[in-house]
Amino acid sequence: MTTRTALVLMEFQNDFVTEGGKFWNELQTQVVEGELLERANKAAETVRSKGGRVIHVKLGFSEDYRELGTINHGILNSVREAKAFLRGSTGSAISERIEVRAEDLVIENKTSLDAFSTTNLETSLRRMGIENVIFAGQLANLCVESSARTAYDRGFRAFTLTDTMTALNEDHRSWVINNSFDSFSTRISLDTLNKAF
Repeated sequence: MTTRTALVLMEFQNDFVTEGGKFWNELQTQVVEGELLERANKAAETVRSKGGRVIHVKLGFSEDYRELGTINHGILNSVREAKAFLRGSTGSAISERIEVRAEDLVIENKTSLDAFSTTNLETSLRRMGIENVIFAGQLANLCVESSARTAYDRGFRAFTLTDTMTALNEDHRSWVINNSFDSFSTRISLDTLNKAF
């Protein structure tokens, strides 16, 4: 692992990964049985110990969801209908079980599937001299996939940490891991993270 590597932990927020969150019922089994939060912390510790950076990306919307414009279908509309990820709300906060250190970067108020399109993620990665970007988190077939594709398109080496991500159901998670990720990323697991760089 080199200082040119970053782990991007996507949307480890209460509305997804904490009991009582707006999408907890859909993700609970994957979060609990898959030990998702423990795996995320272990991955972050591995990356930090090798001199890499950890970046936390958060969804965040205004009360009227004006950032979504006329979108009236799909997952972002489901977010609006659930009144999820409102800026400043408990639901939008990163889970207390995820370790966020002072040296980590927190990117707030992502309002799209792709973390590159509505945040300063690319600018931050380039400023830090990052070449390798590892993606983990929510949701595998939506935000993780979209962001990893864009990283690949923009010249980064994209990696997907496949045992540290969820989707709204296991079929979606399995399908994207087995049928999509290889086209633009290198699939790795927590066990192989140490050897990947």
